[in-house]
Amino acid sequence: MDDQAAGMKPFAIIATAGTTNTGSIDPLNEIADLCEKHNIWLHVDGAYGASILASSKYKSLLSGISRSDSITWDAHKWLMQTYSCSVVLAKEKQHLENCFSTHPEYLKDAETDEEHMNYWDLGPELTRPARSLKLWVTLQALGTNAVSEVIEHGVQLAEWAEDEIKKHNHWEIVTPAKLAIVNFRYAPTGLSEQELDSLNKRISQEMMTNGYASVLTTQLNGKTVLRICAIHPDTTEHEIRNTIQLLSNIARSLNEKKFFCDEKF
Repeated sequence: MDDQAAGMKPFAIIATAGTTNTGSIDPLNEIADLCEKHNIWLHVDGAYGASILASSKYKSLLSGISRSDSITWDAHKWLMQTYSCSVVLAKEKQHLENCFSTHPEYLKDAETDEEHMNYWDLGPELTRPARSLKLWVTLQALGTNAVSEVIEHGVQLAEWAEDEIKKHNHWEIVTPAKLAIVNFRYAPTGLSEQELDSLNKRISQEMMTNGYASVLTTQLNGKTVLRICAIHPDTTEHEIRNTIQLLSNIARSLNEKKFFCDEKF
C-alpha cells in the first residue's frame, strides 16, 4: 500500500513457507487474498518448509500455498537428497516458456514439435545433470507413506527437544518447535546480553568439539541463540534427550568457570 501511495506499482510478493531460521510460516491465504485483489504475482519460498506437504498430518500448515503462482522447493533439505535437488514450480507452464525459451541456430535441429517438451525452455540451463533421478528412486523405494513418516518424525523430534529443554534450569525457548526447528539459549541470571551471546557461542563450539551432535548458533532479534534442526530420520528420542543433557552439562561448566569471559566483543 505504501508503494502504491508513492506512485510505484508492486508486481510480485514473496511469501515464505517455513523460514530456515525458525520454521515460521507466513499467512499464505491472507497474502493470496491481497495478491488476487491487486493482480500481483505470488511466489512462495518453500525451499525448506514445502516438504511438510508430504505429511497428511501437517500439510494443512501450508493452507493457501496452492493459490500461489510459483513455488520453490529443495528436496535436499528434508527429503534425504544429496545436494542439489531443487525445483521451481509454476502454475502456468507458459510463464516459464515466456521467460526462458530460446532458439539459437545451433539448436534448430534438436527442437521438437509442439506436442513434445523442450526442458531447456523451462529454465536457464541447457545442459544439466539428472537431478530428478535420485528423488524418483527415493520415492519409488520408500513410497509416499514412508516419506510422510520421515517428515512427521522430524516435527516430533523438535517437539521432544523443546520439552527436554524446559526441564533444565536457566534455559529458555526463543522460538517454539516449528517444522522440525527449535531455537533456545542458556540464560543464567547475572550476565549481560553480550556475555550471554558469548556463552551460547562457546556452548555450540564445545558441543561441536565433543562430536555427539551438531548444534549451531543463529541470530534472532539481535541475540545469539542455539538452533536444533532435527530432520534426520534415524535420530531417536533418546538421542535428543542425551543432546539436551550434554548441552546443559557444557553450559553449566562454562558458566561456573567463566571460560567465555575472555571473548572479545
